Amino acid sequence: MCGDDHVAGIPSREALEAAHSFPCRFSIKAVGVNHATFVTAVREAAVHVAGDASQVSLAQRESANGTYVSVTVEIPADTAETVRTLYYRLQAVADLKTLL
Repeated sequence: MCGDDHVAGIPSREALEAAHSFPCRFSIKAVGVNHATFVTAVREAAVHVAGDASQVSLAQRESANGTYVSVTVEIPADTAETVRTLYYRLQAVADLKTLL
């Protein structure tokens, strides 16, 4: 994944292990420009990490004026590194504004 523990915006393994009991279902929200390619790219990143599309759940919601969309992703996470990989992959999605 991203062996560097100091990648901006990616929680450390230690912080994730303190906050979550692995294995677990992990949720993250990706906010970006509202267009189909953004949502598709978020889905593809999550499926790549989860390894199986049937294990990924997505929910999306448009902003009030329709400019942005939030996509809540839930995947099975066996370890903190799975979560860190998800962050890393999502940060590479074009038009991403923030991860929550």
